[in-house]
Amino acid sequence: MNNLEIITEFGTFVLIGGVATAHVILPFAGFLDCWNARSYQKNLKKN
Repeated sequence: MNNLEIITEFGTFVLIGGVATAHVILPFAGFLDCWNARSYQKNLKKN
């Protein structure tokens, strides 16, 4: 294996890992955002 092949393999791995991580983190962050917005609105109604 030459260096270019190693770099390409590694780059592909990082890219796939990054996409997979984004697919896990983004929905979770969106869920937290919705939850925060809801509790924020509830607190506003209380006051």
